[in-house]
Amino acid sequence: MRWYVPLPVWVLALLSFPPGYAQAFTRETGHVVVICDSPRRCELASVSTGTIVGPREAVAPEGSQRIVVRSPGCEVLELDVHVAASEVTTVWAMCMPRPARLAVFSSPARAEVFLNGARIGATPLDLVEVLPGPSSLRLELEGHRIDNVELDLSPDSTHAVERELVPYRPKGYVFLPPTRARIGYPESRGFNPERMLKLPGFWISRLETTVEEYRECVRAGHCTPPAEGDDCNWGASGREGHPVNCVSARQAHRYAEWISEREGMPFRLPSVIEYERAARGSTGRAYPWGDDSPGARCNICDRNCADHIGDRSVDDGWRASAPAGSFERCEGPEGIRDLVGNVAEWCVDPEATYQVRGGSYRQPNAFLEASYVYIVDGDRREPWIGFRLVHLPGDAK
Repeated sequence: MRWYVPLPVWVLALLSFPPGYAQAFTRETGHVVVICDSPRRCELASVSTGTIVGPREAVAPEGSQRIVVRSPGCEVLELDVHVAASEVTTVWAMCMPRPARLAVFSSPARAEVFLNGARIGATPLDLVEVLPGPSSLRLELEGHRIDNVELDLSPDSTHAVERELVPYRPKGYVFLPPTRARIGYPESRGFNPERMLKLPGFWISRLETTVEEYRECVRAGHCTPPAEGDDCNWGASGREGHPVNCVSARQAHRYAEWISEREGMPFRLPSVIEYERAARGSTGRAYPWGDDSPGARCNICDRNCADHIGDRSVDDGWRASAPAGSFERCEGPEGIRDLVGNVAEWCVDPEATYQVRGGSYRQPNAFLEASYVYIVDGDRREPWIGFRLVHLPGDAK
C-alpha cells in the first residue's frame, strides 16, 4: 500500500513554478513576473529595490516598485507596480516599436504621399517618423500614373525613397479641370435643386462605351454579355461601333473594374454631379452647346422615333442608336460627344442609387436637358441605356 501525504496549497503552487519563484514566498517579499506581448523577448532591466532572479522575474519587498523592461526594437518601458508579500504580481509588457524614419522625393515634385492608406504629406517629404514593419507607399500626382512601393521598415532605420512619376493620359478621355459649377434645375421643386458646388478635376470618356470595347471585357471573362433583341446592339450585325446598351448598372460596374485592373488606375461610372459638370460646363448651360434645344444636333426622338412621340419636324436619320460620336454637333466646347441623346447613361447619385442622364433616341426635346433626372432600377437592361466612364486618381484613396 502506498501513502500520499497531502501538501498545503501554497507548497503545490511553489512546486509548479521555476526554481526562482521559491524566493517569492516569504513574509516580506513578493514575486514579479513580466509577460511579453510580442514575439520579441523582453527582459527585466532593473527593479527599484528588488533583485532580478531571471530574464523576466524578480523578487522585491512589499510596496511600490519601479521596473524597467527592455525589448529589441521597442521603446524602453518604465512601469510602476505594487508588490504584495507572498504573492505573484504579473506585469504585461506592451512593445511600443521604436519608429523608423522615412523621406520621400519624386520627379515631378508635389506628389501626394500616402503610407498604408493615410496621407503623410507631399514631396519633397523630409524625414518623418513612422511605425516600423511592412508598409505600402503610394504617390499620386494629377496627370501621372499612381506609383506604389512596398517597404519593410525596421525600427530605428532611415529610408529615403526617390521615384520618377510616369505621365498618364487615358486614351479617348477629356480632362475637366477643377471648378465651381452650377448643378441642378431651378424649377426642380426640391428633387434636383440648383446649387453651386466646388468640384475636383477629372477625366471623362469622350464617347459612350461601344459594343467593341465591351466585347473585350467579355472575352477576358470579366464581363457578362448584354441582353439581345429589340434595339439591343449586342449580337446585331454591323453595330460594333454603336454604344453598348441593354446592360445593367452592375454590368457597367464590372466593365469599370476590368478597365481599372488593365490600366492600373481607378475608373468608375460618373456621379450625377460629374455628369452635369461635363454636360453643363461651369456656367450651368442647359445643354453641352448652350441653351438652344437639340433639334437635329443629336440622335433624339424625332420623326423616326418608334414611340411616335418625337418632334415630327426633325429627322436625324436614325430610328434607334447611332455609332458613338457620329453627331459632330452634339458636343460642347470640351469636345465630349453624345452627352445628350443616342443612349442615356448610367450614373450614381449620392445615396448610391442609380439615375440615367442625357436622354436617348427615345426621348423628345422636353426630356433632354442635362439636369433632368431619371431614377431607374439598376438591374434594368434597356436598349435606350448605355454608359461611359470617368477617371479620378483620387479614387485610389
